[in-house]
Amino acid sequence: MIRNAKKYRDIFGNAEIIIFMRNQIDKYASNYSHFIKEGCTCTIDEFLFPKGFNNGPYGGKKHYYDRLFDIYKEVFGKEHVHGYLFEEFINKPKVFIKDFAEKFNLDVGLNKINYHPTNQRLSLTGIKVKRFSNHFTRKSTYNMNNTEYLKKYHFHIAFWYEISYYLIKQLQNMHIFCHRSSYEEILGKKNVKRLENFFKDSNKRLIKNHGFKIIAKYNY
Repeated sequence: MIRNAKKYRDIFGNAEIIIFMRNQIDKYASNYSHFIKEGCTCTIDEFLFPKGFNNGPYGGKKHYYDRLFDIYKEVFGKEHVHGYLFEEFINKPKVFIKDFAEKFNLDVGLNKINYHPTNQRLSLTGIKVKRFSNHFTRKSTYNMNNTEYLKKYHFHIAFWYEISYYLIKQLQNMHIFCHRSSYEEILGKKNVKRLENFFKDSNKRLIKNHGFKIIAKYNY
């Protein structure tokens, strides 16, 4: 991560760094929904812990937010690093965007922004239906090299990927399969506990070292 930070400094100089955070467990639930929508067939356990439960979750250390702030403050200076919560945006999007634009002097046509959600995650039922459907197409938007666990199929039906993707999208537009299942329903209680343990110390440091007491409000 520090290599990327230094690369950005070399390219952009004294930039303002903005880090958006989201409750890691809720983010994993949404990421899994996205993987399934895009054609994957992995179980939630395979998605979260492809190398086994004794290892960290898929891409886990990338979600150590305290480390991100440590690195970027070291490289750019703490006065140039800013953090925001996804949950604060979701709660009051219009207020959030207005305040954000004013703080960073952004020229934004606030009245032209469409706040209607376009990327809602599937409900648990929607995930199950789409995952089953994905077993009848070899297609997926993801590169399957070294990630065979993400995609398996029984046999390939021509154009089924495109048809099933379209159908799911239409059902979502009709507010079917859009019920927002909790992350505990999608991930399972045991996996939620594993993730809580994995991120617990990092989130504590985020509060202690960087002052983000507000994350406790959103169960980080």
